Amino acid sequence: MRPHAYLKEHRLRKRHEYTRLRQGARKRENPYFIIVFAQNTGETNRLGITVTRKTGKATRRNRIKRLAREVFRKWRPRSRGHLDINIIAKHRAVLLGNPELFRALEHAFGLVEKEN
Repeated sequence: MRPHAYLKEHRLRKRHEYTRLRQGARKRENPYFIIVFAQNTGETNRLGITVTRKTGKATRRNRIKRLAREVFRKWRPRSRGHLDINIIAKHRAVLLGNPELFRALEHAFGLVEKEN
């Protein structure tokens, strides 16, 4: 198995996983993203991505999700602990180009790393 693969066990997939995360979570934000995170009982970090339709058309929402997954894949091997993380994109995120979006996401994961 590739060490940076983004497998099913690295994802938040069910509604109850998101609602459980919201209840006992810590929350940080930067100008483009809200980061909700909490310890999980599993053996790996898991990521959920929320980008609403208000953010933009499907291609723009998918670009944000694709880059969020990429940053998570690179961040996961060096992270400490086992966390559930939900990245919520703000409306302004769609205005960023790819390099700026990548930096904003890295900053968001840096906030999680500092807190944990």
